[in-house]
Amino acid sequence: MHQERNLFAESFGSLYALRWLVLAHVIVNCILTVVDTWLEDTWYFIYLYAPFGAVFCFFMLSRILKAANPQRTLKQFVTVSIWYLLVFFVLALGGAELVVYLFETASDATKEQDSFVAGSFLFTLVCLFVPPYLLGTILPAKLLQKSDSIRAALKRALRQAGYLLPRYAGISVPFSLVSAILYVALQAGGPELQPVTSTGEVHAFGFLLMVISTLISIAGEAILMVTIARAYLKDLRELGDISQLDVEVFA
Repeated sequence: MHQERNLFAESFGSLYALRWLVLAHVIVNCILTVVDTWLEDTWYFIYLYAPFGAVFCFFMLSRILKAANPQRTLKQFVTVSIWYLLVFFVLALGGAELVVYLFETASDATKEQDSFVAGSFLFTLVCLFVPPYLLGTILPAKLLQKSDSIRAALKRALRQAGYLLPRYAGISVPFSLVSAILYVALQAGGPELQPVTSTGEVHAFGFLLMVISTLISIAGEAILMVTIARAYLKDLRELGDISQLDVEVFA
């Protein structure tokens, strides 16, 4: 991975190199989305996206860090997957679900307060986007089998804020928000926006929204993986804690 290479070029180049995995990711996500539109009160259903998301994350990072990590092992996959699930689903989505639950169980009088609504929305965003920013760089560390911890990841996020924050908040988060808005529109749109009905009828507009939402989501994931990998290696280089093998990544 070349540090000077354009972020988008690196991200979409990696997606193209893993195009069969990306295609499988799109198909799995679309199938889950279609089934989700048939069900009611399926807040837990989103966690079914986690397993393939972990697979995609691992192979994306492996591709990005290929110069520093020429071989892949089952141990690496399991370790990275566990941390991916912990950061992106347990902490991020789990925290957001908790905020939504507290909002829904509040009294009607409390829900009518603008400050409560705004605060709940803000805390939901914080839960969704802060854990990946603070802890995301632990994933490349685990892939490269480096000794790392939550505390080390937090310090790294602060040290690399000048590089990480604008790319995360200015590029990755907008991708995620647009994808989420389209996803919510599908869920709230009723039968008219169902991509595929339970009887097999295809609604072209809803199907198009689903595919666009999925593609945007995957592109955002790829950009995030490139960003956190670069931030991690940049931190290693600045601390002088980078091996000769890692130096090739910056060649």
